Amino acid sequence: MFGPVLLAAAAADQIIAPTPTKGFRASPMVIHTAAAAAPDTDRAQALTIHFDYSNADATLAALGSSDKAPLDTLMALPLTAAVIEKRHGRDPKVTAETYESTLDQARRGGTLQADPFQWQFVLAEQSRVRSLLSQLHQLEPTIRDRISKGLAPHIPPGLAVSATVHFIIGGISSGWEEGSNSFYVGLPFYKGDVEGVILTMQHELFHNVEYVGFHDQANDLSRLGPRDQEVYRFLDELYREGGATYAENLGSFPPSAPYIAEMRAPAAANADRMSDDFVLLDTVLYRLSHDPTSHFADLHSLTFDWDWQNPMYFLGAHMARYLASQGRDIRDYVRKRPTAFARDYVELCRKNHCQMPVSDGAADEIVRLDEALSKNPAS
Repeated sequence: MFGPVLLAAAAADQIIAPTPTKGFRASPMVIHTAAAAAPDTDRAQALTIHFDYSNADATLAALGSSDKAPLDTLMALPLTAAVIEKRHGRDPKVTAETYESTLDQARRGGTLQADPFQWQFVLAEQSRVRSLLSQLHQLEPTIRDRISKGLAPHIPPGLAVSATVHFIIGGISSGWEEGSNSFYVGLPFYKGDVEGVILTMQHELFHNVEYVGFHDQANDLSRLGPRDQEVYRFLDELYREGGATYAENLGSFPPSAPYIAEMRAPAAANADRMSDDFVLLDTVLYRLSHDPTSHFADLHSLTFDWDWQNPMYFLGAHMARYLASQGRDIRDYVRKRPTAFARDYVELCRKNHCQMPVSDGAADEIVRLDEALSKNPAS
């Protein structure tokens, strides 16, 4: 079993709903770790991590009381508004009033017909969440140092990143990032496993790093036709999720930790079927390039979604490992447009006759798109 929750991810999210799952086939494949690099104190010091417990603390206080004051305090937090907005983005019917009324009903022991913030699941996990928060407070300096050192080999020299992790309770996401300086971790989904929280922090924080390094996608898109825009969006996601999956370095975490064990299942399954993942990549690129009715948003759930074990997360990480094995400095791609990452992979594969090539047609599209953007830089 994959655990008591069904995982689904979109973009930088890890979306989780407490639904029974089907079993996944075990795999003997080794889960690769990111290539080691020499420690770099300057890079480690360029990464600053702040911890924000305000929403988690206020949510637990509101859930533990029937008084109005703790709920009012929670509703007044700007971070609570961000949690509500995130859920509203997936379901426009969900509002601040929904948040407040369902939480109030749940804390009073009511049965919720609709529970978009999953308060009943939160109540069931409340004890483990409290324990996890205690660990996070206690281990905060150690976690900060560990993540800084873990990500240092993946951050280009001179790139300074300062970000805040917001620990939240309520919703359907275990983690997402916003721009250059914020990311979120949904604590109820980690089974009390601090190692799982650290894993997600490394993944989401690296998305902040990627944003600081390059965030000119809108300008690139403005220079492309409709078909090329769809291909670009796919390749952008491929680098960003693949790069973050590579940098999170799942193989460096203790395999017996509950959340880590859960995450190793899709990693092993994708390693076992990587050639099939490349067939999926070729198919999606062909559709986006040639079918005028095809859009990346419509194919996103098939390629970057935990319902399908996130095939492009792991394919992108495979690309990063291969590039590193061929002497490429993976840090360089943080500052480049995402098409450069895919182009370097297909060209090195063609040169070396690698075991996991992109099809000729898809490879040609990638090279052509990167050349078009490189030859005609924006003024």
